[in-house]
Amino acid sequence: MLAGSLAAVIAAAPFAAHLAGEAGQAAAQRAANSERAATHEVKAVLLRSADDTTSGYSFDSTVPGEVRWTPPGGGHERTGQVIVSSGTAKGTTIDVWVGPGGQLASPPLNAGQVAGQADLASTGAIAGLALLYLCEAVVVRQVLARRRLAAWDADWAVTEPAWNRQRW
Repeated sequence: MLAGSLAAVIAAAPFAAHLAGEAGQAAAQRAANSERAATHEVKAVLLRSADDTTSGYSFDSTVPGEVRWTPPGGGHERTGQVIVSSGTAKGTTIDVWVGPGGQLASPPLNAGQVAGQADLASTGAIAGLALLYLCEAVVVRQVLARRRLAAWDADWAVTEPAWNRQRW
């Protein structure tokens, strides 16, 4: 029974991974398109040079830096913090993404991130099938163990009276 279930899971895994990958890709692409529609890329100016404040033991070469930008369509200038490369000079122009109100926003998903979400969905589908199979295996083993123990109890109920007779 378990061997048949394992064969079915192995046969279904590529199809499930493909379908989940397509669904993940479509969902991530829709999210990226809506993010692109809701955000705009604008130029910002770094207000202070981005000095590395770490003690030199960090592998990361980025630091927070304060920038100033004008929202699309005009309006008053805004300031905020973004992550910039260490050592970037004051006055450097940096591209930032802003939302509808002119506040800082995350950039929309790029093609690599969309593909990564599709891969994650495919991997999740395969992991889900494996988990389903493992749960089935546990349940089948428990049912078979109960049946086996019930059969042993029935056999012992027949054997015990004859085996444990006391002889005087």
